[in-house]
Amino acid sequence: MFMRKVGVDIELPASLFQNSYWYQSEEVWEIFSKDLEKYLRKGGNVFDIVRLCENHLKIGREKISVITKSSADLKICMIF
Repeated sequence: MFMRKVGVDIELPASLFQNSYWYQSEEVWEIFSKDLEKYLRKGGNVFDIVRLCENHLKIGREKISVITKSSADLKICMIF
């Protein structure tokens, strides 16, 4: 919706984790599973995936903390 307000006609697959539940479309699961299978075929393992997810969570929490404490322009604090 925001992208359309600023003149960009785009849709992005997204997921949300809130209150211990994941919310996402089937498209998100399909993209994730294909990427995961490709990663595993190239020699990746579950332990690396967990480590990467935990690191992403840590970075995301830090950035969200900056966003919620700041009155600065939110564009400079984008998570992705």
